[in-house]
Amino acid sequence: MNKIIKVAVLIATMSTFVVGCNKEEDNVLTSSTPSSEMKSGTSRGFSLGKKLDNPYTVQNMRKAQDSLLRIGELTRPVDIQTTHLYVQMLPQDSADLNKIIDDSTLLLFPYPLDYEVEGEGSFEIQEGETPEVYTVVPVGYNIPINHRVIDECYIPTNYDDPDVVTLEIGSFVRTGNATKEELKDLSLYKSIWKYPKGYVRVYNTATGQNEGVRRVHVYTRRLVNIACAYTNDNGYYSISRGYLFNPNYSVVFENSNGFKIWGNIGPLTPAIHNVGTHSREGYDITIGHSSQAWPWATINNAALLYRTTFVPHFGVSNTPSNMRFWYINKKSNLGSASTPMLRHVSGYASSQVAKWLQIFGVSSTTSYIIGGALYCALQFCPDILVMKDTDTKSLHLTIFHEMAHATHYSKAGSAYWLTYIGQICVNMGYGNNYNSTNGVIGVGEMWGDYFGKKCYNYYYNPDLSYSNGFWFKPGILGDIDNNLNDIGPSQIHYVMRNTVTNPGRFKTALINQWGHGSVITQCFNAYGF
Repeated sequence: MNKIIKVAVLIATMSTFVVGCNKEEDNVLTSSTPSSEMKSGTSRGFSLGKKLDNPYTVQNMRKAQDSLLRIGELTRPVDIQTTHLYVQMLPQDSADLNKIIDDSTLLLFPYPLDYEVEGEGSFEIQEGETPEVYTVVPVGYNIPINHRVIDECYIPTNYDDPDVVTLEIGSFVRTGNATKEELKDLSLYKSIWKYPKGYVRVYNTATGQNEGVRRVHVYTRRLVNIACAYTNDNGYYSISRGYLFNPNYSVVFENSNGFKIWGNIGPLTPAIHNVGTHSREGYDITIGHSSQAWPWATINNAALLYRTTFVPHFGVSNTPSNMRFWYINKKSNLGSASTPMLRHVSGYASSQVAKWLQIFGVSSTTSYIIGGALYCALQFCPDILVMKDTDTKSLHLTIFHEMAHATHYSKAGSAYWLTYIGQICVNMGYGNNYNSTNGVIGVGEMWGDYFGKKCYNYYYNPDLSYSNGFWFKPGILGDIDNNLNDIGPSQIHYVMRNTVTNPGRFKTALINQWGHGSVITQCFNAYGF
């Protein structure tokens, strides 16, 4: 499995050549962090401590029950049966990984759950280590791949039964998992179960305030006793499972809107930000600017803003709902981000490869096996790759620009996109307008710069200019928008079908669809088209 992850990293790195977007022309984007920046939420380094004796195993629960019955602490025996399995997933290939990654009912962890949690931050995989995947599933769940059952567990849910409460407390005490402070806090049975709730917020360098992290998962966990809830648009979450003991809290960057953000371990799990063990009544999580999770939270809010606010406001096609972002914490000379849409073109690309191989004499069986392997590999590559950004406005503009490309993909389709990214790879960049095959680059980048900044200007209310230093001229679309009251992003995007493969066809499509031939022609001519 380690080889699969390395291949995905390699392809993702190569994809920085693809639809790469360089913001060096956008001079207004430099912004200093306000002096009032809130320092809470700084990562202190997450690691695993010693292995713990799992109090939820059926064996430990039964031993605790025997002891409690002997001393008269239970009024009756509790029916202790296996309710959950604590398992390690053992994927053998990319197909296995796809099965568990795409299963929205699985809460996946890249580390074992029966260990002490120390510090805060993101779990790191060291060079040469093989990633591992752990989860907890209810009895009867059909685990789709090879796996190892670590423990058969009894995780109580009958919160109204005092004997069940006593049993769980007893098992925690017997296995050495309850602190003195926690035992002191356990007083009245009627109010003993607590349901964690709170807010997840991220520091915004533009406003100098913390804002809610919208619609992301919050995981709560005490060893193998796991629950989760999504935050709302204010960053508020409420866990429906009660806890007797203080749980560990994590923010997991899979959005209820459908997209996910990958972190330092790539596609194995969504980016996970652990914030330590806190009160079972709830915990407010603040992600400071220096936190490793800051770009994940900022990307999340920007992507959701684009999909739920800008798309309906401007009347353009939405991006695919199941987008995957991969944030790489380093700068690149190739640009600040790219939108290869590799997961979404995977089906078309694999079928085309199989057809090409057959043209060159490869048997149909072999060609489809190779095509299938390509499909699986591309499933572990991002749709949008984002490089290091240091402030909220700059990262927002990056995401708005890349999402504009994804909106273009939704209109033009996979065949068009493969031509687009192929030309950028051939040119190792944007190329020039002397090569007619670069026309798709001109159309795509013209739109990306225009609409990304249209969204940015709408949200921040500045007057950000277009990057006319490149051979393609986004100012053309800006001028059309400014000079014609009945043509804007919706009308421009409407004509961007797969037949619009160069600026000339772009101009013709606009005129044929909306008229205004003289004005549109003048706008193109003013920039040399």
